[in-house]
Order: sequence, then C-alpha cells, then structure tokens
Amino acid sequence: GGGGGGGGGGSRYYASLWRCAHLCASRDGARWPAPVVASLAGRVRPFLSFGVESRESSFFARGGGGEGGDSALGGDSYDASADKTVSSSSSARGYVPPHARDESYSDSDASDAETTGPSGSGRERGYGDRFGSSKVRANACACVASLARADPRGAHPFWTRLLPTSAAQYGATRTVKNKTPITLARVMLHDPSPRARAGAAAAVAQLFDAPASRQYLSAAETKLDSKTGLALRRVNFASLSSTLGDLVVATHGALTHAVASEPALACVPSACKACAALADAAPFGKLPRNLLPDAALAAWRRISSLQAKSGTRLLPSSSGGPNEDPELVSATVALLSALAATLGAKGAPASFEDALSRESGEDVFRESMTESKTKESFLKPADAADLSSIVLGLASLASDTTAAVAVRCEAFGALRAAAATHAAAVASHWRDTRVQAALPGLMFATRQNPVANKDQGSAEDRAAHASARFLAEFLIAAGGGKAAAALSAAVENDEISSAAAEDVGGSRKGSRKALAFALQPEASVALWTSVAAEHFPAMAAHASPLVRASGLSALTGLTLEALRGVSKAHRATLTETPRVLARSDDSANVRAAACRAVGALASFETADRFYETETDADSETVVGSLASDAALLVAAMRDGSKSVRLPASWAVANVCGALSFSAPAPPPRAEAD
Repeated sequence: GGGGGGGGGGSRYYASLWRCAHLCASRDGARWPAPVVASLAGRVRPFLSFGVESRESSFFARGGGGEGGDSALGGDSYDASADKTVSSSSSARGYVPPHARDESYSDSDASDAETTGPSGSGRERGYGDRFGSSKVRANACACVASLARADPRGAHPFWTRLLPTSAAQYGATRTVKNKTPITLARVMLHDPSPRARAGAAAAVAQLFDAPASRQYLSAAETKLDSKTGLALRRVNFASLSSTLGDLVVATHGALTHAVASEPALACVPSACKACAALADAAPFGKLPRNLLPDAALAAWRRISSLQAKSGTRLLPSSSGGPNEDPELVSATVALLSALAATLGAKGAPASFEDALSRESGEDVFRESMTESKTKESFLKPADAADLSSIVLGLASLASDTTAAVAVRCEAFGALRAAAATHAAAVASHWRDTRVQAALPGLMFATRQNPVANKDQGSAEDRAAHASARFLAEFLIAAGGGKAAAALSAAVENDEISSAAAEDVGGSRKGSRKALAFALQPEASVALWTSVAAEHFPAMAAHASPLVRASGLSALTGLTLEALRGVSKAHRATLTETPRVLARSDDSANVRAAACRAVGALASFETADRFYETETDADSETVVGSLASDAALLVAAMRDGSKSVRLPASWAVANVCGALSFSAPAPPPRAEAD
C-alpha cells in the first residue's frame, strides 16, 4: 500500500514506467524523436535517488540546477518540478532505513530485504527494501543505457546531467552536507542496492561505448601544469572541450574508485566494463598524466587482493583439482579486462611506460633503449613499485596452472595489450624467469603426456593459444610492426638500400608510430635465436591448430638483420616450417597462416642476395627457391577453403615480385637506324 515515493504503489508504478521505457528503447532499430529523449533524459535524475532517505545517504540531497547548466553542454529540458514531486512524496511516508528504525518498527516491515550474498558488506546485508524502490533506480539506469545505445548522439547534451564534472558530484567519501546534484557516478559508488550500482555502471559504459561517443569525446582536453602534468584549476568560462575534459577526469576518478572499492563482487564486472569503455574512448594525450597510472594501480591492487584471498574461496572438485568460486573468477576476469584496456589506451604518456618498466638490472634489451627513464613526481615510491610489478605479476598469473583458465587467458590478454602499446616496458622484463615461464617453450614443456580429461585438455589449449598470441604480439612490436610487409614493398619498388634496410630493421617507421621503441640488431638476433630454438618449434608442433597458426603469425615480426644473424639451422627452422605446414597441415587456418609466412619470407631471400658481402649468392639458387615457393602457393590457390586461397593469392604476388627483381636485367636494345 501507499502511493508515495516510498510506498509500494508508487514504487511499483515508477518501476513499471521506467521498465516500459527501457524495453521500448531496447527494440532493434528503435530511435525515439529528440523531444522524447530530452524529456526522459532530463527527468531521470530525481529517480536515481528514489526511495533513499537523506539520513541513509546524505550525499543524495538535491540542490538547484546542476553545475553543468552554465557550461557549453548544458541542456534546457530539465524540469525541476520532478525533483519536488518525488521528494515530497517520498518524505510523506514509507521506507525507513535500518539504522533509523526504533523499537516500535516491526521486523516484518523489512521482510523482503535485499541482500548481496556473502560478498556484500555489512551495510548491504541490512538493507531493507520493502517497497522495491531499488527497482525504480535500477530501471531508470537501464533506461539511460537503452537510450544511449539507441541514439548515442541524442544523449550527448545530457552528459553533464548524468555524469560528474567534478569530484564533488560523486563523493568518493561521504559528507554530511553535500548539496550537489545526483549523478550516475554517485549511484554507482554509494547506492545501498547492488542492483542499482550495477545498473548505473552499465549506463556509464553505454554512454561511452559507441563510435559517435568516442568521436565526441576526442575533443576533451584539460589545461595541464607543464612541470607535473596534472590538471590546473579553471577559473574562466568552460568551453566545450574543457567541460568534456572535466567530465572525463571526474568520471575516471569515480570509476577508478569503484574498481578499487566496490564491496559486492557481482557489481565489479559492470564497473570494469565502464572503466574499459572510458579507457578506449578518452584522449589521454590531452588529459592529466596521472589518470592511466591511477586506473592501472586500482585494477592491479584489486586483482592482487582477490588472488590473496582466493585460497579461502577454493572448493574441492570431483576431479581433485581446485574449483574456484564463479563470482570470484568473474570479478578477476573483469578486472584483468579493465587492466588490459588501460594498458592498451591510446595517447598514454611516456611516463606511464617508464613506470611499467623494470626499475633496476642489466639486460640486453634494456641496453638497446636509447631513451632515458624518469619517474614522474606525482608517483609515490609505493605506486611506482606496484606499477613496475604489473608485467611480472601478469606473467606469474598467466603461467599459474592452478588458476582458472579464464583468468589465465585474460592475463595473457593484458600482457598482449602491454606488448603492443608498451613494448619497451615488456622488453625490460623479458629475461625474467616469470616472463619466460609464460612463453611457449617452457609452458608447453610441462605438458609432455596427453591429457586424459577432454575438458582439461581444452583449457590447456586455450592457455597455450593465449601464450602464443602474446609472443607473436611482442615479436611484431619488437620488429617494427609488419616489418616483412615493409621490406616486401621496398623490394618490389626496387628501393633496397642501406637506409631502407636500417629502417625496416627496427625503427618504428610507418607502423605504430606512437611507440619510439626499437631493438638493436644484436638484441634482435638474440631474441630470434631463442624463438627459433625453443618457442617456434613448440608452437609448430602443438596439437591445437590455433596455436600453430599463431606461431606462424609471429614471423610477421621477423627482420632482415635477425634472419641473417641467426645460425643456419635456426634460419632453416624459421623458413622451412611454413613451407611444410602449407603442404601438409590439416587445418585451413594453419595453411592460410603458412601461405602468408611464405609470401613474406620470399622478400627476405631476394634482399639477402644484395646484402651478402662475404660470399656471393647463387642467383640460380635464389630463383629456384622462389620458383618452388610459387608452385607451392599456386597449388594452395586451388585449396578447397577460401580462407587459404586469399592469402595464397597475396603470397603469389609477393613471390612474383621477388622473381622479377631477381631475374637478370635484359640486354639493352640496339637503337634503330
């Protein structure tokens, strides 16, 4: 009973109303007119605090119009009367928070209390929601997410009403008298209902997770201190770019706090998804330099704390192995995914890569780096130490056979993101035993006998595939990124020269320009020697076709200096294995990868003849080898799988270009009389 905001009738009515709006906006192809979107988005904010009394959460108290009203993003469709209606009706009667109940309050009044299970905090276990007001807040958040999914551009004018533009609008810590407007960030951090917190995080993720939103957010920027790289306080009028910059900084702070301190593990995946969406969309090159380190630290420390407690969450399984709590595994996987998005974020400052690198120790890869490393002044010693341990910690987690396979694969995914974006940081840790244990050479060696359990074998294959992909990504990054394709183009255009060879050998020219990282020739030779001796044979002989295909894709990072520097036996391993697999492998994916590798390596054979100084290369031998490759690829062009025929066609063109370059020049024509 009761028709107020805290009464059952009012709660059910508003919950059904927002549920209906959510379902209508969720239809495929649904796009509501702009006035309807403006009306819903402008009136949703008071329902984000529906049924929550000021004594339970004083930070939900609403003031006048939001801070975004005078900014360049401010909309004019917001109706303040909606606040008054909900506020007056909710205070008339109804819900009384647990800590405010007196002795006369019946225990049956909270009989349908909402709890969070064993992972929730004490505050949530005692949260009573007799009239279902949390459904109103959760459905309102779901409606926002649906509107943003259906029409991302239409939601842009309401970002400053739904998202914070300052830390005061989400209140990382409770304050007694906070009169700032309610935002999704505050619901995500402080709502007593886990369902509402998860819904708010999902809405934040949907606001950023669209191409139109990423394009819109690319204009965000903040004025930075030239010495510290931190944001300066703005005292003048807020332009569109500066307002968006404030919004990104504040929302990022709220998401970082949610990832670090969300008490309910069931809500962690939603917060991590929102954090990953913002990491993919935000232009960090124009934002404070502490954002990415803060997000990486929050995710990694939460992962470390969960792993430290995971021993108490393991239950015996029928097979005798560990059976981890699904909620714990899901939260860990989500945290690793958010960490991977942070490590792979575009526009990361050089100081972030420096902080991820090894702090001390001599290494052949470290010696090949020419840039000096300096730690930012805003990083505390403990923070710098934790950042430098992320790569090694991820490698340990990825190679831990007692961890869930989903956790291991996601840890490899984070390593792969770090290798692609921060190759220098990964290279500084490369010779560490923990990183080496996560590579195919040692990882596959531990599995000598076939696995009797099919499910366990499938899990091991997934981890092996993730390991091979990590190695391939690092080799491509260390080799300059698509070095073989660059060399092939140089050969085809008859532009081989010492300068061109130096560029292809390891400068980051033309690919992944954001990374100023290169391995010197001696370091590259040492790396590929270990690959040819340990890792590549293990990947090529693996039972899983996905692992074999990933191993062949690693040859994309092979450089001419590395191929010429390794021994003849190792060179034969790298060049002959793709030919063998292209002929005889029973997997179409492997044959396709082998055709691409053969086409890329054909350019090296031609170029190597022009760089040979000690002995003259036999031109007929080179032409004969290329002709053999051409015959192999022509046969592959008749393969029954289209996925094989396409790369074989590209590879044939590559081989034909190399053949034409290797053919002796025709004699000059005699001039006609």
